[in-house]
Amino acid sequence: MLKGLVAGRFTSAMPGQAEAAAKQRLEQVMNSPLGWLKEELLGKYLNPEGNVADESELDKAAARGHIAFRFNLEVPAQDHASLSQHLSVVHERRNVVVHHFLDTFDLQSRESCSAALAYLEETHQLLDTHQGEVLLFAEWAAKMNQVMARQLQGPEFGALLQAGREELVPPPKKKRRRRARR
Repeated sequence: MLKGLVAGRFTSAMPGQAEAAAKQRLEQVMNSPLGWLKEELLGKYLNPEGNVADESELDKAAARGHIAFRFNLEVPAQDHASLSQHLSVVHERRNVVVHHFLDTFDLQSRESCSAALAYLEETHQLLDTHQGEVLLFAEWAAKMNQVMARQLQGPEFGALLQAGREELVPPPKKKRRRRARR
């Protein structure tokens, strides 16, 4: 779910290359570790109330001549801190299970196996709880993306883009006529 949320958060492309850029962004996100996804979500997608969103991505895109789109939300600081804490716990638990499980639990004894099983069951319950929280946000974000897509396909946005293009295109230079010398 984090990958799905983060993938649509930002896109930057030269005019006419939006589809290829979106595919490249999706590939980048799909191959990213959980820690990077967490930072994208908490550091760039969700901003605590009162914090100013970082404009560097948009500035870099503009410097390259790209058209860029960034989606970020301002959330109550308490909700941001809570989500940050929950994702940190999930990240830590995932790292123990994937990278350090055998270092943490000596599976040679009955007691250690029981402790490992209890840890896995507790972790599973914790992940279920947090997955439900992220799912609610993901469903809301999907609805917002649909609203945004309708707006971007509307005639008002098309007119705005056309007006922007006309401002960017310099007027044709007038050719000067040379007078023939006699």
